[in-house]
Amino acid sequence: MSIDSDSQNVVHVFETDELHRNCSASDDSEAFSSPWKLWNPDVLVEFLSKVFLPSGYPNSVSPVFGVGDATATATHALFLTVVQDIFSRLSTVIGAYYIGSSLVSEAKTYRLLADVMNDAAIILDTFMPLLLLQPWLSEKIPGLRLVALCISGALKSLCGIAAGGSKASLTLHFATPIEGQGDVGDLNAKDASKETVTALLGMLAGSWVVHQLTNSRATYFALFSLVATHLFLNYIGIKGVILRTLNPQRASLAWALYRSRNDARILPRAPSPTQVASQEKIFRSPGILWDVEGNMAGWCSIGTSFAATFHQRPVPAEVFKLLSNEKYVLWYDDASLLDDSQVGIRLNRELPCLHICLKEGHTSVDHLRAWLHATELSFLLSDGTRSMVVGGDTELDDLQTEPNSPLGLLQRSHERVKAAFDDFVSQMQAAAWDISPVSICVMAGAPPSVVTSVKMGSQVLEHGKRDEDGVVEDHRKER
Repeated sequence: MSIDSDSQNVVHVFETDELHRNCSASDDSEAFSSPWKLWNPDVLVEFLSKVFLPSGYPNSVSPVFGVGDATATATHALFLTVVQDIFSRLSTVIGAYYIGSSLVSEAKTYRLLADVMNDAAIILDTFMPLLLLQPWLSEKIPGLRLVALCISGALKSLCGIAAGGSKASLTLHFATPIEGQGDVGDLNAKDASKETVTALLGMLAGSWVVHQLTNSRATYFALFSLVATHLFLNYIGIKGVILRTLNPQRASLAWALYRSRNDARILPRAPSPTQVASQEKIFRSPGILWDVEGNMAGWCSIGTSFAATFHQRPVPAEVFKLLSNEKYVLWYDDASLLDDSQVGIRLNRELPCLHICLKEGHTSVDHLRAWLHATELSFLLSDGTRSMVVGGDTELDDLQTEPNSPLGLLQRSHERVKAAFDDFVSQMQAAAWDISPVSICVMAGAPPSVVTSVKMGSQVLEHGKRDEDGVVEDHRKER
């Protein structure tokens, strides 16, 4: 503050307020000028500053006080928002394309995965300001903030897709009881009510937790504790869901338990949905084949392109003859076969990798039959089950093929599935499984191509025109 006087003995007082604004006053009312007049817009600024800023700001706080960047502009903020929104929308489109067809068959997996992605986005948003303060990290990645915002937006978008699709599948399951009739609309309405109450309780609990946090260490400890508790409870909840429809994993486990019970003469032969759910694993690839103990027995892909899969090693013509009445072609991956100078083609000792190519006119029942065939074949290829299963098939002793050859094992497994498939379906239905064609979800989506005709020489193995080239020809119809 400074004091000045003129020749007329009028005192002028100059001062600076908390916001470094200059003002003056004098004993002459006409010379008085102050920013605190009601018509001055600075009155509102001063009021808001006193309400929301510490006393003496900015001299009373450290330089990093507050949020945001002092050098940021509205254009820069708008740019970040637009880029994040574009990235989120693109993630929605791409995610729906890749995982949209798997949300029904793998509903439990994607429902839990949605929670993981949502919590990961929350942690990333929370840690982003802290990461920006690290010079060694911000210098190596100049656009760290933009990258973090895009990743967070993508995770939230994928969470919305996975949660929405899997929730619809689970809602339909809960609304279809074994006995009686459910109501999907009423179930959704009650779920919305429970979510509202849960959100309200969460807000109240969150308000109390925030009031108890006094430093950053306690804040991050509370964050990770709540996230871990959230994921653990969701895992327990998803693990406890007992689905009565068949996906690849449940079909393999059900067939394995059915075969072991059938060989041991145990009734009922088909396992219950509860027994299968106890061995079901959440985060596992749908292409894994499982044995009776819940261990990996092999790999299989269904709906693959025949020309793209078997372009290096030709498939024997006997395979097409064996499966001429089926709507699929099952054979080994090239990596599962080895060339032997004495016996020709033999299997390696690793877990088998199989491929199922579908024929024109296939249905979901054909998908289930093909998948069970691949599962049974993987049992025969394992040493532990080969001695148990192959030795028990006395009706197949007169096979012309070598019993342990790739083609012989394919034929043995096909005969076993063919003989037991109808009984398996009836036993599963008696055990409260839903085996209707619309409920079988062994294959996600539609195959990229199907086999329309297979011909060898002048003999037509599948429907199609005659050919005199003497080779196996595959005609595909693109989907």
